[in-house]
Amino acid sequence: MKLRNDLAYINHYPPLQKYLSLFPPTDESADNKQIREQTYAKIIKTVRAKEAIRDKELFDADVKMTDEKATKANYQAVEADNFFEVVSSEEDEASDDSEKSF
Repeated sequence: MKLRNDLAYINHYPPLQKYLSLFPPTDESADNKQIREQTYAKIIKTVRAKEAIRDKELFDADVKMTDEKATKANYQAVEADNFFEVVSSEEDEASDDSEKSF
């Protein structure tokens, strides 16, 4: 998780701020260290919030797509089922005659 957070820090660093390296030289000032830690925390918090929103949107889209597929499959199954066909009176009489011949 630490490496993932480090990558998020690198990829999402604010473009208008001076970049503060994750691996600074040993003689780093306290101000730079504090700014880097605050920026790191802010970036990680923002990335996690965006991930949560994206995950929810993807889940909702998946549920919607699954529901649409299920509805379409049910509709196709009903269409293919001859039980629900409307039989005209001529076809009904013809089937009655064919049954009598057996």
